[in-house]
Amino acid sequence: MGIFSPANISQILLLAFSSNVSNEFRNTIFNSIPRYSAYNDIYLLIGNKSWNVNGVITPFTGYTSHGALSYGISKGFSPSLIRSILNNGTVIRVPYQNSYQLRIFYQYEGRTVGIVIDSTVGGQNFGKIVTYLTNY
Repeated sequence: MGIFSPANISQILLLAFSSNVSNEFRNTIFNSIPRYSAYNDIYLLIGNKSWNVNGVITPFTGYTSHGALSYGISKGFSPSLIRSILNNGTVIRVPYQNSYQLRIFYQYEGRTVGIVIDSTVGGQNFGKIVTYLTNY
């Protein structure tokens, strides 16, 4: 979770305090930092979570990218919802391209939502969230 390192956060805050940015951009930065911190808290709380599906163990190792994280935020996946999905969802392992994914489904507000985690052992994104599923 290097993106949450003090050095990186300080650079973001330095940019926010710069006189060369608009108030709108500054507000965007300050509004996004608590969201990223909340998602980091999920990683810290569920960092040792793992799933055993048909004898294949996939640990939860964190998030893949800001892209996946931003998509989750934009689709309304709050930190508490993500925690609920990871802890209480129904897990299946499915083939995907030349590898596998874990798809974790959860009933939420009358619909099925989910999280996809890369379960390709040795892969760059192994154990990380690669996308979020809505309306399944």
